[in-house]
Amino acid sequence: ISKVLLRKKSEIYIRKIFAPILRLGYRTQTEYNIKIIHREKLFHSKKGRIFAINHRQGDDIVIGANVVNRSAYFVFGNKYLALDTTNGWGLWAYGIILLDRNNKNSRNSTYNKMKYVLEHGGNIIIYPEGYWNLDDNGEADECHGADSHNSENWLIQDFNIGIFRLAQEIGCEIVPTVLHYDE
Repeated sequence: ISKVLLRKKSEIYIRKIFAPILRLGYRTQTEYNIKIIHREKLFHSKKGRIFAINHRQGDDIVIGANVVNRSAYFVFGNKYLALDTTNGWGLWAYGIILLDRNNKNSRNSTYNKMKYVLEHGGNIIIYPEGYWNLDDNGEADECHGADSHNSENWLIQDFNIGIFRLAQEIGCEIVPTVLHYDE
């Protein structure tokens, strides 16, 4: 067990080294220009941080990594995109914790993995809404299925509370991060 833990700690360290290179590549994966309006200074901490980002579209992943501008593990809930696409390999290289939102064992496992990463100085990027907020009002289009949990009147959807419980349990910071698209 100690060899496995040592390997996991070294994976966190190695990903911190390669994250800046991967972020440069991610910038080519989106048509949007990143403009940071305000960033609070984050002081040194031995524990990692949870970066909680609103979720609107697929570009949130590559833009979120660049806005956070730190090595982090993504909590990612789409097995197909994570395992069967080229972008999935990029996510794996950056750091990914897969989550099946509909499976209680997967949610518990994800919680424990997040806890381990944070306690060993790694960061987490999570989209606590869990779904894109597409403003589709339950209507499907040629690109997206209907989502009854979306509304054009919501600026943000309800958060899953696990990150708040985790942050309180281990004493780490949650850094709220807002992505806004001018279109």
